[in-house]
Amino acid sequence: LWGETSNPFYGYLRPSLTMASSSTLTGKAALDFYPVSFFGVSIGKSYNNRLADLPSIDCEKADCRDWLNDSFIQARLLGKYESFLGSIVYEKKMYDHNDDKAKAFGDGSNVILLAPVDEVSEMWEAIFGYSLTEHITVGVNAQYFRTHKSDEREEVQLLFAKKEIQEWAYTVGVGRFSASQFGVGPEIAFIATWTGLKKIGH
Repeated sequence: LWGETSNPFYGYLRPSLTMASSSTLTGKAALDFYPVSFFGVSIGKSYNNRLADLPSIDCEKADCRDWLNDSFIQARLLGKYESFLGSIVYEKKMYDHNDDKAKAFGDGSNVILLAPVDEVSEMWEAIFGYSLTEHITVGVNAQYFRTHKSDEREEVQLLFAKKEIQEWAYTVGVGRFSASQFGVGPEIAFIATWTGLKKIGH
């Protein structure tokens, strides 16, 4: 919208559509507003269809399948100095009202239980990394997630390495995971990302 991309003080408005899948098929529509390239706010809507029972949640007591949709607002702060980089993200979700549901919802992406009516969640995420080369980055990722009505908690701390090869990026991570419904245990993560066109900003 304004400024030159040769310096960090340009601003932009970016609509986006995202699709993802694991045990949950997810679609997300969002609108990002960045008054400067390193700080912005996003609002949007997510649609999630759980396709399988969740191994870490008792699906006799919780609704592990069906649709779980939400509206969200997110704020993100990004920074980079020489080879060091980082980001801090805060996200609040307001889950769709479901009068016809008596059971709690099982959320597979966070391994928690959500209250069936008027649930709200908050998430903080911090990433600090170091670029070894132009295409290889290592770092640490910490996440904290909580719900308001069901009072569930989840925490993740990961060491990660990311390698970019043309349009693809591969990330592997190892660390610690804890959740109210799961307890504490190790975590191994692998993410493969394909980007057809480079987006504005970050």
